[in-house]
Amino acid sequence: MLLQDKKTFKDFTNSEEAIATNILTVRMKNLVELNLVSKSKRPSNKKSVYYHLTEKGLSIAPIIIELALWAGETLKPLNCVMVEPRKMGLNQSNKEEYINNLVANYKEKLATTMYIKS
Repeated sequence: MLLQDKKTFKDFTNSEEAIATNILTVRMKNLVELNLVSKSKRPSNKKSVYYHLTEKGLSIAPIIIELALWAGETLKPLNCVMVEPRKMGLNQSNKEEYINNLVANYKEKLATTMYIKS
């Protein structure tokens, strides 16, 4: 959600990870129950459910970024399709600024999109 702008169940099922729909359903339900993610609908499209990170979910951003940096250094040689953090403009020296911008941009985008809570 935060890094790849995925919002709907379909967005997640179409991901390269190819997660099974039954597993995705359980995981999304758990994230909602843990208040890391909330669900909403657009007034113009009440059929689709949109998932959004809550403040609690956004608070995990530093951990995700740290993990991305670690993976870029450690796992990239084993996974040629993995996007390197530096290609996203991320490195050890700017990670705090990167996180702040990432969260601010996410909140701004969310605020400019009309959703109603489901």
